[in-house]
Amino acid sequence: MYFILYPILSGGKNNYCVGPPQQPRPLVINWHGCNAHVPVVAYQEQVSKIEQAASDYLYYAITPVGSQDPFNQYGWNTYGIQCGKVGTDDFAFAQALLDYAETHLCVDMSRVYSTGFSTGGFHSYALGCSMTNQFAGIAPIAGSVGRNFFSDCVNGPPISVLSFHSKDDGTVPYDGNALWESQPSVTAMWAQRNGCTNESATVTYTSATTVCKRLECPGAAVEDCSLVGLDHCW
Repeated sequence: MYFILYPILSGGKNNYCVGPPQQPRPLVINWHGCNAHVPVVAYQEQVSKIEQAASDYLYYAITPVGSQDPFNQYGWNTYGIQCGKVGTDDFAFAQALLDYAETHLCVDMSRVYSTGFSTGGFHSYALGCSMTNQFAGIAPIAGSVGRNFFSDCVNGPPISVLSFHSKDDGTVPYDGNALWESQPSVTAMWAQRNGCTNESATVTYTSATTVCKRLECPGAAVEDCSLVGLDHCW
C-alpha cells in the first residue's frame, strides 16, 4: 500500500487532534488516472493541486498509487475499466486506506470524500456505488460507469455527487460508447438514486468553458459540470 499523505505527519496523529479543542478533519482520497507518468504521485499532485488545497482548507489528502498493468501503466481495476495488475482488488485497497485513516489519523470519518481523474473518476463513481456508507461524497473528473455495472448503481443509499466532464473528451466520450455510459445518463442515475423526480436544476457556475448545474435531491445533491472546447486533460 503506497500513497502520499498531506499534511505530512511528524509522528503519530498530527496536531489536528491535540486539544483543546480537538478538531478531526475531513479526508479526500485523490485517485490518479491510468498513465505511465512516473512518478505517478507527482504528476497527480501537479494536475490536481491537492497539496495546496489540503493546506488551504485544512483537510487530509491521500494520493494513492495504483498497481502496474501489463502495458506498464499504473491505475485501478474498477467498474468498467481495468488498469492495474491483473487480480488486484482496488476496492480492498480503498478499504485499507480508510482503515489506515481511522487508526492513524485524526479524521472525521463522516466526512470522507473520493475524487479522481479519468480511471480515478471511474473508481470514485464505483466507490460511490458500492461503498456508499463510507463516503460522504464523490467528485469524479472525466470518468464514467461501465454499462455492465450501471444497473448495480441505480439502487442504494444516497450520496453527494459533483462531476466534471468535457463534451469534447476524446478519451472517455461525454456521450458514452459501447462500454461506458454517457455523462447525462450517469448524472440522471445519481439523481434518481438520490430521490430526485421533477426537481429543476440550478445553474451554480458559468464561464466560457464550463457550466455547472445542481439538483437538490431529497437524499443528497447532484451537481454536474459540463465543459466545452477542452479534451480529456485540461
